[in-house]
Amino acid sequence: MKKCILFLSLLCMVILAFTSTAALAANAGINQDDAWRIAMQDAGAYGLTVKQNGCKLDVENGQTVYELSFVFDNSEYEYTLRADDGMILEKEKELLSMDLDNGADSLIPEEQAGRIALESAGQTASSVSFSKIKLERERGLWVYEIIFLGENNIEYQYEIQAGSGLILKEGYEAWNKMNVGQSLPEKTEYKKQQINPANSTAQPGNSQSSRTQEASISLSEAKSIALNSAGVSGNQVKFSKAKLTRDDGRLIYEIEFYIAGKAEYEYEIDANTGRILDADFDNWDDD
Repeated sequence: MKKCILFLSLLCMVILAFTSTAALAANAGINQDDAWRIAMQDAGAYGLTVKQNGCKLDVENGQTVYELSFVFDNSEYEYTLRADDGMILEKEKELLSMDLDNGADSLIPEEQAGRIALESAGQTASSVSFSKIKLERERGLWVYEIIFLGENNIEYQYEIQAGSGLILKEGYEAWNKMNVGQSLPEKTEYKKQQINPANSTAQPGNSQSSRTQEASISLSEAKSIALNSAGVSGNQVKFSKAKLTRDDGRLIYEIEFYIAGKAEYEYEIDANTGRILDADFDNWDDD
Protein backbone atom coordinates (compact mmCIF):
# COMPACT_ATOMS: atom_id res chain seq x y z
CA MET A 1 0.00 0.00 0.00
CA LYS A 2 2.79 2.44 0.94
CA LYS A 3 4.57 1.72 -2.36
CA CYS A 4 1.33 2.38 -4.23
CA ILE A 5 0.79 5.70 -2.46
CA LEU A 6 4.40 6.70 -3.16
CA PHE A 7 4.02 5.79 -6.82
CA LEU A 8 0.80 7.80 -7.12
CA SER A 9 2.45 10.80 -5.43
CA LEU A 10 5.38 10.68 -7.84
CA LEU A 11 3.01 10.32 -10.77
CA CYS A 12 1.06 13.38 -9.65
CA MET A 13 4.26 15.38 -9.33
CA VAL A 14 5.30 14.40 -12.85
CA ILE A 15 1.87 15.33 -14.23
CA LEU A 16 1.92 18.69 -12.44
CA ALA A 17 5.41 19.46 -13.70
CA PHE A 18 4.42 18.52 -17.27
CA THR A 19 1.24 20.57 -17.05
CA SER A 20 3.14 23.59 -15.70
CA THR A 21 5.74 23.38 -18.47
CA ALA A 22 3.02 22.98 -21.10
CA ALA A 23 1.21 26.03 -19.73
CA LEU A 24 4.40 28.12 -19.91
CA ALA A 25 5.06 26.94 -23.46
CA ALA A 26 1.51 27.86 -24.46
CA ASN A 27 2.09 31.42 -23.23
CA ALA A 28 5.46 31.79 -24.96
CA GLY A 29 5.63 33.88 -28.11
CA ILE A 30 8.84 32.21 -29.28
CA ASN A 31 9.92 28.57 -29.18
CA GLN A 32 13.22 27.04 -28.07
CA ASP A 33 14.68 27.15 -31.57
CA ASP A 34 13.96 30.88 -31.69
CA ALA A 35 15.58 31.35 -28.27
CA TRP A 36 18.73 29.51 -29.35
CA ARG A 37 18.93 31.52 -32.57
CA ILE A 38 18.57 34.88 -30.78
CA ALA A 39 21.17 34.02 -28.13
CA MET A 40 23.73 32.59 -30.53
CA GLN A 41 23.32 35.46 -32.98
CA ASP A 42 23.97 37.89 -30.13
CA ALA A 43 27.08 35.90 -29.12
CA GLY A 44 28.37 35.74 -32.72
CA ALA A 45 28.07 31.95 -32.68
CA TYR A 46 25.07 31.41 -34.96
CA GLY A 47 25.75 28.74 -37.57
CA LEU A 48 28.94 27.64 -35.78
CA THR A 49 29.63 24.62 -33.59
CA VAL A 50 28.71 25.18 -29.95
CA LYS A 51 28.19 22.92 -26.96
CA GLN A 52 24.62 23.37 -25.78
CA ASN A 53 24.31 22.92 -22.01
CA GLY A 54 20.55 23.28 -21.84
CA CYS A 55 17.49 25.43 -22.40
CA LYS A 56 14.39 25.62 -20.21
CA LEU A 57 11.25 27.67 -19.69
CA ASP A 58 10.90 29.29 -16.31
CA VAL A 59 9.26 32.22 -14.52
CA GLU A 60 11.51 34.96 -13.11
CA ASN A 61 10.38 38.30 -11.71
CA GLY A 62 6.87 37.60 -12.99
CA GLN A 63 8.09 37.05 -16.56
CA THR A 64 8.04 33.80 -18.53
CA VAL A 65 11.61 33.38 -19.74
CA TYR A 66 13.95 31.02 -21.54
CA GLU A 67 17.16 30.27 -19.65
CA LEU A 68 19.86 28.72 -21.80
CA SER A 69 23.57 28.06 -21.64
CA PHE A 70 26.24 27.07 -24.17
CA VAL A 71 30.01 26.95 -24.62
CA PHE A 72 31.71 28.63 -27.55
CA ASP A 73 35.25 29.83 -28.25
CA ASN A 74 36.63 28.93 -24.79
CA SER A 75 33.83 30.86 -23.06
CA GLU A 76 30.59 29.89 -21.35
CA TYR A 77 27.51 31.92 -22.21
CA GLU A 78 24.32 32.17 -20.18
CA TYR A 79 21.22 33.96 -21.47
CA THR A 80 17.80 34.84 -20.09
CA LEU A 81 15.30 35.79 -22.81
CA ARG A 82 11.74 37.01 -22.40
CA ALA A 83 9.58 34.26 -23.87
CA ASP A 84 6.88 36.43 -25.38
CA ASP A 85 9.16 38.42 -27.70
CA GLY A 86 12.74 37.13 -27.31
CA MET A 87 14.08 40.27 -25.62
CA ILE A 88 17.44 39.58 -23.94
CA LEU A 89 16.94 40.37 -20.26
CA GLU A 90 20.22 39.03 -18.94
CA LYS A 91 23.40 37.56 -20.34
CA GLU A 92 26.81 36.57 -19.08
CA LYS A 93 30.05 35.49 -20.73
CA GLU A 94 32.87 33.90 -18.74
CA LEU A 95 36.31 32.85 -19.95
CA LEU A 96 36.74 29.17 -19.10
CA SER A 97 40.50 28.70 -19.11
CA MET A 98 43.46 31.02 -19.03
CA ASP A 99 47.20 30.98 -18.52
CA LEU A 100 47.90 34.35 -16.97
CA ASP A 101 50.63 35.80 -14.83
CA ASN A 102 49.26 37.47 -11.72
CA GLY A 103 51.15 40.61 -12.71
CA ALA A 104 51.05 42.07 -9.20
CA ASP A 105 54.00 44.38 -9.99
CA SER A 106 52.43 45.92 -13.09
CA LEU A 107 48.71 46.42 -12.56
CA ILE A 108 46.80 48.62 -14.97
CA PRO A 109 45.21 51.69 -13.31
CA GLU A 110 41.50 51.93 -12.53
CA GLU A 111 40.84 54.44 -15.29
CA GLN A 112 42.27 52.06 -17.91
CA ALA A 113 40.15 49.18 -16.62
CA GLY A 114 37.12 51.46 -16.75
CA ARG A 115 37.87 52.39 -20.37
CA ILE A 116 38.21 48.71 -21.31
CA ALA A 117 34.79 47.94 -19.82
CA LEU A 118 33.16 50.96 -21.47
CA GLU A 119 34.61 50.07 -24.87
CA SER A 120 33.40 46.48 -24.57
CA ALA A 121 29.90 47.67 -23.65
CA GLY A 122 29.86 50.27 -26.42
CA GLN A 123 29.26 53.04 -23.86
CA THR A 124 30.93 56.33 -23.01
CA ALA A 125 31.83 57.73 -19.59
CA SER A 126 29.30 60.53 -20.01
CA SER A 127 26.43 58.10 -20.72
CA VAL A 128 26.84 55.79 -17.71
CA SER A 129 26.76 55.90 -13.93
CA PHE A 130 29.39 53.77 -12.19
CA SER A 131 28.42 52.03 -8.96
CA LYS A 132 31.58 49.98 -8.46
CA ILE A 133 35.23 50.02 -9.48
CA LYS A 134 37.13 47.77 -7.12
CA LEU A 135 40.45 45.94 -7.14
CA GLU A 136 40.38 42.55 -5.42
CA ARG A 137 41.66 38.98 -5.59
CA GLU A 138 39.78 36.40 -7.67
CA ARG A 139 41.09 32.88 -8.34
CA GLY A 140 44.57 33.99 -7.29
CA LEU A 141 44.55 36.94 -9.70
CA TRP A 142 44.26 40.68 -9.21
CA VAL A 143 40.91 41.58 -10.77
CA TYR A 144 38.98 44.80 -11.23
CA GLU A 145 35.27 44.36 -10.56
CA ILE A 146 33.37 47.05 -12.46
CA ILE A 147 29.63 47.75 -12.49
CA PHE A 148 27.89 50.62 -14.21
CA LEU A 149 24.38 51.60 -15.24
CA GLY A 150 23.98 52.56 -18.88
CA GLU A 151 21.21 53.95 -21.03
CA ASN A 152 17.71 52.50 -20.58
CA ASN A 153 18.70 51.38 -17.05
CA ILE A 154 20.80 48.50 -18.38
CA GLU A 155 23.42 47.29 -15.91
CA TYR A 156 26.84 46.11 -17.12
CA GLN A 157 29.16 43.97 -14.98
CA TYR A 158 32.81 43.21 -15.69
CA GLU A 159 35.73 41.34 -14.19
CA ILE A 160 38.99 42.50 -15.77
CA GLN A 161 42.38 40.93 -15.06
CA ALA A 162 44.38 43.76 -13.59
CA GLY A 163 47.74 42.63 -14.93
CA SER A 164 46.80 42.23 -18.60
CA GLY A 165 43.48 44.06 -19.02
CA LEU A 166 41.86 40.84 -20.29
CA ILE A 167 38.09 40.62 -19.76
CA LEU A 168 37.50 37.47 -17.70
CA LYS A 169 33.77 37.89 -17.21
CA GLU A 170 31.12 40.24 -18.52
CA GLY A 171 27.42 40.51 -17.79
CA TYR A 172 24.38 42.48 -18.90
CA GLU A 173 21.05 42.94 -17.13
CA ALA A 174 18.08 44.71 -18.68
CA TRP A 175 15.33 43.92 -16.19
CA ASN A 176 14.64 47.62 -15.66
CA LYS A 177 14.50 48.45 -19.36
CA MET A 178 11.26 49.96 -20.67
CA ASN A 179 10.02 48.20 -23.79
CA VAL A 180 6.96 49.09 -25.86
CA GLY A 181 5.42 50.96 -22.97
CA GLN A 182 5.72 48.01 -20.58
CA SER A 183 7.74 48.29 -17.41
CA LEU A 184 9.55 45.14 -16.39
CA PRO A 185 9.79 44.25 -12.69
CA GLU A 186 12.79 45.91 -11.07
CA LYS A 187 15.50 43.44 -10.21
CA THR A 188 17.96 45.83 -8.59
CA GLU A 189 17.83 49.15 -6.78
CA TYR A 190 20.49 51.49 -8.06
CA LYS A 191 22.10 54.55 -6.46
CA LYS A 192 23.18 56.67 -9.42
CA GLN A 193 26.60 57.94 -8.41
CA GLN A 194 28.76 59.37 -11.17
CA ILE A 195 32.31 58.02 -11.33
CA ASN A 196 34.51 59.22 -14.13
CA PRO A 197 37.05 56.52 -15.10
CA ALA A 198 39.46 59.37 -15.80
CA ASN A 199 39.26 60.27 -12.11
CA SER A 200 39.79 57.09 -10.15
CA THR A 201 39.55 58.81 -6.76
CA ALA A 202 35.75 59.01 -7.02
CA GLN A 203 34.02 56.80 -4.49
CA PRO A 204 30.78 54.94 -5.29
CA GLY A 205 27.89 55.30 -2.93
CA ASN A 206 28.94 58.61 -1.35
CA SER A 207 26.00 60.62 -2.65
CA GLN A 208 23.37 61.42 -0.07
CA SER A 209 19.81 60.19 -0.58
CA SER A 210 16.67 61.42 1.07
CA ARG A 211 16.92 58.45 3.41
CA THR A 212 19.93 59.97 5.15
CA GLN A 213 17.51 62.33 6.88
CA GLU A 214 16.12 59.31 8.73
CA ALA A 215 19.55 58.23 10.02
CA SER A 216 20.90 59.48 13.34
CA ILE A 217 24.53 59.26 12.25
CA SER A 218 26.03 60.52 9.02
CA LEU A 219 27.85 58.55 6.34
CA SER A 220 31.09 60.24 7.39
CA GLU A 221 30.55 59.12 10.99
CA ALA A 222 29.82 55.58 9.84
CA LYS A 223 33.08 55.57 7.86
CA SER A 224 34.98 56.74 10.95
CA ILE A 225 33.43 53.96 13.04
CA ALA A 226 34.53 51.35 10.48
CA LEU A 227 38.04 52.81 10.17
CA ASN A 228 38.47 52.93 13.95
CA SER A 229 37.33 49.32 14.24
CA ALA A 230 39.81 48.25 11.55
CA GLY A 231 42.61 50.26 13.17
CA VAL A 232 43.43 52.16 9.98
CA SER A 233 43.16 55.76 8.84
CA GLY A 234 41.31 57.20 5.88
CA ASN A 235 44.48 58.05 3.97
CA GLN A 236 45.59 54.40 4.10
CA VAL A 237 42.51 52.97 2.38
CA LYS A 238 40.31 53.31 -0.67
CA PHE A 239 36.53 53.02 -0.24
CA SER A 240 34.76 50.73 -2.72
CA LYS A 241 31.30 51.04 -1.14
CA ALA A 242 29.76 53.49 1.30
CA LYS A 243 25.99 53.71 1.20
CA LEU A 244 22.85 53.85 3.29
CA THR A 245 20.38 51.03 2.74
CA ARG A 246 17.49 49.31 4.49
CA ASP A 247 17.62 45.71 5.65
CA ASP A 248 14.54 44.10 7.26
CA GLY A 249 13.22 47.55 8.12
CA ARG A 250 16.47 48.70 9.73
CA LEU A 251 18.60 51.49 8.26
CA ILE A 252 22.21 50.42 7.94
CA TYR A 253 25.39 51.72 6.36
CA GLU A 254 27.26 49.28 4.15
CA ILE A 255 30.93 50.24 4.21
CA GLU A 256 33.68 48.53 2.22
CA PHE A 257 37.29 49.62 1.80
CA TYR A 258 40.65 48.08 1.04
CA ILE A 259 44.37 48.64 1.34
CA ALA A 260 45.75 47.93 -2.14
CA GLY A 261 47.62 44.64 -2.24
CA LYS A 262 47.05 43.89 1.45
CA ALA A 263 43.52 43.57 2.81
CA GLU A 264 39.82 44.26 2.37
CA TYR A 265 37.32 45.27 5.07
CA GLU A 266 33.52 45.08 5.01
CA TYR A 267 31.17 46.56 7.63
CA GLU A 268 27.46 46.88 8.32
CA ILE A 269 26.71 49.65 10.80
CA ASP A 270 23.37 50.55 12.40
CA ALA A 271 22.54 54.02 11.04
CA ASN A 272 20.80 55.09 14.24
CA THR A 273 22.99 53.67 17.00
CA GLY A 274 26.37 53.39 15.24
CA ARG A 275 26.66 49.80 16.43
CA ILE A 276 28.67 47.45 14.19
CA LEU A 277 26.26 44.73 13.09
CA ASP A 278 28.66 42.76 10.93
CA ALA A 279 32.36 42.95 10.11
CA ASP A 280 34.48 40.96 7.71
CA PHE A 281 38.21 41.08 7.04
CA ASP A 282 40.09 39.47 4.13
CA ASN A 283 43.89 39.40 4.24
CA TRP A 284 45.06 39.23 0.63
CA ASP A 285 48.59 38.35 1.73
CA ASP A 286 47.22 34.93 2.68
CA ASP A 287 46.09 34.14 -0.90
